[in-house]
Amino acid sequence: GRAHDHVQTVKDEIRAWKDSSPYLVTRETNADFTRYSLIARISNEPPFQRWTLIIGDAIHNLRCALDHLIYAIAIHESGQNPPPHEGQLAFPICDEPDSFPKEADRRLAGISNPVRAAIEVSQPYNRPHPDLPPPLAILRDLENADKHKLLRLAFTAVVKGEVGFT
Repeated sequence: GRAHDHVQTVKDEIRAWKDSSPYLVTRETNADFTRYSLIARISNEPPFQRWTLIIGDAIHNLRCALDHLIYAIAIHESGQNPPPHEGQLAFPICDEPDSFPKEADRRLAGISNPVRAAIEVSQPYNRPHPDLPPPLAILRDLENADKHKLLRLAFTAVVKGEVGFT
């Protein structure tokens, strides 16, 4: 729910920024009217750092929801709160089938085999798609990039361009 709130906040802020007429376009000609120019300038800078931080929080909230699910299952199955192995519990995300058993033993200690099987079905290696990477792998990679490295801000902009007609 919190991740959804964050995503909606960014969507609303981007829409408001776009609706604020953030670009100013002016026409210019040189003195002998041999050169005509349209010049676009950003009049309202978008808050990229703010949006990036909010999106990073949304990604983190999604990843945490998976870990909370495993914790809740461990409480339910063990009847204990906190559950056994509470410090190791997490939702494993594996790219290769050979790595799942080891990760499951480490991250799903005390979790029943039917639940482990259900989690294994959702693993990236079981979700091949010819054009799109698996959503869980994307979530894991984005979360790891956000928590282990400096914040990445990425945007594109044309700084200067020229189009001519003859």
